[in-house]
Amino acid sequence: MIDIHCHILADIDDGPKDWETSLKIVRLSKSEGISKIIATPHWVQGTKWETNAKEIIKKTEILNQLLEKEDIEIKVFPGMEVAITDRLVDLVKSDEILTLAGTKCILLEMPFRSLPFGLEKIIDEFLSNDIVPILAHPERNADFQNKPAMIKEFVQLGALVQVTSTSFTGSYGKEAQKCVIGFSKLNLIDFIATDAHSPERRPPLIKEALSIWEKYSKGNIDKFIAEGYEKLGMI
Repeated sequence: MIDIHCHILADIDDGPKDWETSLKIVRLSKSEGISKIIATPHWVQGTKWETNAKEIIKKTEILNQLLEKEDIEIKVFPGMEVAITDRLVDLVKSDEILTLAGTKCILLEMPFRSLPFGLEKIIDEFLSNDIVPILAHPERNADFQNKPAMIKEFVQLGALVQVTSTSFTGSYGKEAQKCVIGFSKLNLIDFIATDAHSPERRPPLIKEALSIWEKYSKGNIDKFIAEGYEKLGMI
C-alpha cells in the first residue's frame, strides 16, 4: 500500500518534531501494511508553512537513510499538501510546489468550512496543464458534509478524491464519518490515506478504514488499491 498523504518529516510543519518520532510513525505504518509513503508537509503561501521544496526533498533523503540504517523496509517520497491560492500551476512548473512523488498528481487541501471560490476553474486549469488535482479530505469540509453527492461535480470535472482513513472510524466527528460513508456508497473515492501527524494523537491507521470502505462500497480492496496506484502513476 502507498500512503499518499502523511506528515512524516521532522520539524517542518505540525507533524513530528524529531526523527525518532518520524521513525515511530513509519513503524506503525509498516504494521498497517503500508510499504511506501509520500511525505506531504503543508504548503500554505504567506505563512510559516510555506515550506521549501528543496528542504522537503533533503529531509526525505535523510529519512530514507535513517530507515535503511534501521533496516525498515519502507520507501518515502517527497510531496506536499497544497493550500489553494493564485498561480498554483505556475508554481508547480517552476518547481516551487511539489507534486506527489514526482508524478502528475498534486494534493490540494480542502478547507474545513466553505469550499474555495472557483474550485471548478482551478481543477480545469490543472488538467489543461496535464496536472491531476487530488482533493484532500473533502469529507471533513462542511459543504460536502451537508451534501455528499456534490463531490460528483468535481469528479466529473476530472478531480480525484482522497479521504482520511480515520474519518471512517469517527475520529473527525459524526458528520465526517457520515460523509465518507456516503462517498463510499457512491463509489467516488480514489484513495484512502492516513494524514498521520503523530504516533499517538493522529496515527497512521488504515486497515479498519479499508474494511469499512469495502462494506459500504461493495468493492474489492485489492482492486481498489491497484487502481489507485494506476491513477497515481506509481507501482
